[in-house]
Amino acid sequence: MKRRSLLRVLGVAALLWSAGADGTLGQSNSAGADGTLGPSNSTGADGTLGPSDVASDEAQAGFLVPPDVIAREKAIFVGLDKVTAETTHFTVDVGETVQFGALLLRPRVCLDRAKTEAPYTGAYVEIEQVTIKGKVRALFSGWLIAQAPNVSEIEHAVYDIWLKDCA
Repeated sequence: MKRRSLLRVLGVAALLWSAGADGTLGQSNSAGADGTLGPSNSTGADGTLGPSDVASDEAQAGFLVPPDVIAREKAIFVGLDKVTAETTHFTVDVGETVQFGALLLRPRVCLDRAKTEAPYTGAYVEIEQVTIKGKVRALFSGWLIAQAPNVSEIEHAVYDIWLKDCA
């Protein structure tokens, strides 16, 4: 509950999040034809179920984007290696995967507001860790917010990653 109210204060809850059937927060969920919850299911012009037809960028990612928010093509991150105390700035195309140390980072959507409005930058990111044995395990899946990096922290002993901007 604390996370939900904090996101509401930032204005993210009203723009990006909706409660799923189980009460958890996530991407816009609605029931599909099979009754399961998934990314923004709606009936298209041809009668098939698929992502909402808001815009091609959002439909491809499966996210509904409000009209006052701009879907960007790239996400700019800052990574910190806690062992060497080195920071790295890197840009990732939405939908692509980049490796930072032992982490695989994949932004699914990067949203921004017009520069004339109050600042807001958020990205839905999936992060996986490659173990010493070469296995990949999920580490984080959720929203990173540039103006409030402490809202969605990535818990890792060696690396910190936060969103800087969308381009």
